Amino acid sequence: MVCLRCGEELASREQVCAVCGANLLFPCRNGGSSTSTGMHEKTAAVLSYLAGWITGIIFFVIENNKFVRFHAMQSMLTFGSISAIKYNIFRKFIEVQ
Repeated sequence: MVCLRCGEELASREQVCAVCGANLLFPCRNGGSSTSTGMHEKTAAVLSYLAGWITGIIFFVIENNKFVRFHAMQSMLTFGSISAIKYNIFRKFIEVQ
């Protein structure tokens, strides 16, 4: 068996490429890389933004793909910052009343 991502020759029973970490059970056929969840990396990256920083944390923990982890971290930082700012504004608004 040959890894579709890096071209390394592998044993036939392996599920993950030992060289690049590609998932061999669910390879992506449209030219992208697969992730440890079996999704296309761009799909997983978009899903990391779905519910703000919560899905960012989830994808950051379960994925080993650098592209997906980058977007998960960006989701956590962006939406975490927005949540903190909104919390501080709301708290100051309540104290005024």
